[in-house]
Amino acid sequence: MKTLLFLFIFVLSLQFSSAQTKTHDTSYRVITVKKSNFVKDTLWVMDSVLYYNSIGNNLQLTGLSRVLTRDNKGNELTEIGLGNSINGYFQNVSFDSVEYFENSNQVRYRKTLGWDSDKFKWMDNKYVQHNETGKITESYNKSWNIYDNHYSENGYRVTYFLDSTYSKTEIDRFLTESNTWQHRLQKIDYKYDTNGFSKALTLVWDTNSNQWIKNTKTEYFFNSTTWGLDYYKYVWDTVQAAWVYTAYTHSVHDEINRFDSISNYLWDNETGDWVNDTRSYNAFNEAGKSLQYTSQQFNREQNSWINTLKVEYEYNELNTISINYSWSISANSWIPDYRSTSSRTEDSTIASQQHDKWDTIAQQWVATSRITYNFDIRHNQTRFSFQIWNNTAGNWETLRESDYYWSPFKPQSIPEMIKPDIKVYPNPVSSTLTIRIPNNIDLYNTTIRILAVSGQSLFSTNPSSRVAKLDLTGLQSGLYLIQIQTGNTMVTKSVIKQ
Repeated sequence: MKTLLFLFIFVLSLQFSSAQTKTHDTSYRVITVKKSNFVKDTLWVMDSVLYYNSIGNNLQLTGLSRVLTRDNKGNELTEIGLGNSINGYFQNVSFDSVEYFENSNQVRYRKTLGWDSDKFKWMDNKYVQHNETGKITESYNKSWNIYDNHYSENGYRVTYFLDSTYSKTEIDRFLTESNTWQHRLQKIDYKYDTNGFSKALTLVWDTNSNQWIKNTKTEYFFNSTTWGLDYYKYVWDTVQAAWVYTAYTHSVHDEINRFDSISNYLWDNETGDWVNDTRSYNAFNEAGKSLQYTSQQFNREQNSWINTLKVEYEYNELNTISINYSWSISANSWIPDYRSTSSRTEDSTIASQQHDKWDTIAQQWVATSRITYNFDIRHNQTRFSFQIWNNTAGNWETLRESDYYWSPFKPQSIPEMIKPDIKVYPNPVSSTLTIRIPNNIDLYNTTIRILAVSGQSLFSTNPSSRVAKLDLTGLQSGLYLIQIQTGNTMVTKSVIKQ
């Protein structure tokens, strides 16, 4: 089993400039979005992400995340997240630790801690546990609020029980005052037959009787004629002590499981029969791509179907265009609403998405927002940008942007995760940083490196004594990582340059 060997607590702060303007390089070739990538037998891994937001007229650095440790396969073991600027400095936000199944890249669990800047310690926040097939067996989110340093009232825990014919989901509420779970908020029982999903029963916990009571039920049936999945919904009637119909859904699929149509019905208690509610249709071209989607709502007073939404799709070599229409009752026709254009590369990987709104007065499309993705020549994503169109200035304005930093990974570069007693001080530091190396470290096989938060190596040296002095006066104010490596042992410290 791949286990996490240490979990340390450290406070990272980053002072940022008051007006950091970024230039945008659009020369990258767009290929795909990944966190790891093999290029010519070399595994490239995403080490860190820097997050920018528009403040005033400039993009300013507002947060970052960085992978701290990996296993010998390049899988992430620990990751730190920074943000929540206080007095011009970044504070801890989150700390993630990951464990994998033995001899596997399958995640066993991922645990996320939230930072409490008042108590100066990490707080339990999120957890997701998987089985060996990748299915989630337990998860919780205590909803830690890093801005107010307390748990919110929205915390919950979900526990799953799985086998081949039955599964159960229990949802608990997190009690913030006692820091405990209130067992039994909701429970959902699933039963399966040989055709798959068969029945879902939802129960809620009754605090008065201190027991589970029936709430809702859904029964699924595979329709071999229409290749669709039909299902009935019920609600438990406590007066009659019986299940009562509420809704019915009938779907039709083609022989390759493409969705053709779906019809929804409601149960009418007065007539004791099903009545129309909504329906929708899909149309495809010869290549199997969607051409048109249409939905309608049934008007019981007029006893007729009323159009509600239509989506039309257009395709060319590199673009996919979808246009949404809404139905105008007064005009008795479809009115354009908004348009989405997805641009792709020659290998069909998405490169950008632009959204336009229909101007009913000018009778033309007006740009509203777009997302762009940039990649390097190794097909590693290097940037994500979200922009809005400034109609007055006639240009795009970037609201959010993320920059991704990569490095080649080599298994032999992963050191043993032990913690020699190496002292680094003062911290924060204004000029000279002292590194004290203990006697059990092989001094003549030791390298000291100064790294930027992006992972870029700024300086390296081989110390000649066990008390090494580094002159940092030439570095700008901010956060830096001091990496001390000797043989298979590596220690990383964070320092603040004032």
